[in-house]
Amino acid sequence: LEAFAAGMATVSTRMGYEGIDCEPGKHLLVAESPDEFADAIRFLLDHPDERRRIGNAARQLVCERYSPEAFECSIQSFYARVLNKSGDF
Repeated sequence: LEAFAAGMATVSTRMGYEGIDCEPGKHLLVAESPDEFADAIRFLLDHPDERRRIGNAARQLVCERYSPEAFECSIQSFYARVLNKSGDF
């Protein structure tokens, strides 16, 4: 998430982004072997527009879903749902 927040195009394994609600090809590139990592990095170096697009999408994802403001909104929404249900008793 730190690399995403910095707007950096990221290459990760499936396990590496497990638990992050992101989409391969949109927010990051996925590689499982050393050769796949090298190919993905080479691709990003050779395609600056794609590198920027992926980095920007990753940053936007962090701002929308993983920022302190997004967490605060989620927590407030959770509490509101809990309080509304407790009124049903």
